[in-house]
Amino acid sequence: MTGQGTFYNSGNVVKSRMTITDNASNDGNAVYGSTFFFYMGPDYPNWTFLVHKATSQWTSGTHTQTLSQDYANWGSMAEGESWACAQMGFPVPDSCSPDGVYRVIDW
Repeated sequence: MTGQGTFYNSGNVVKSRMTITDNASNDGNAVYGSTFFFYMGPDYPNWTFLVHKATSQWTSGTHTQTLSQDYANWGSMAEGESWACAQMGFPVPDSCSPDGVYRVIDW
């Protein structure tokens, strides 16, 4: 599996747009994108977890999906940590890209 993406602000709605390709290993494992959203601002001097979101899952081809989070009432900076992951099935933990992509937006 491979992945790439962008993290951007659109009117205080932060968007994590990911393109992930299932490399067709025919192992039956679905792939998906995962993003943790954080915020910081005058009332929140440290990065504070807001929400975790994941894209839908698929088993073949390349898909581009966008995860959005409204920050209108939360801080003045947003951070996103994104990964490309493969669903392994219980009890095996999902396999995700080794290093998440960290992006910070200030508005």
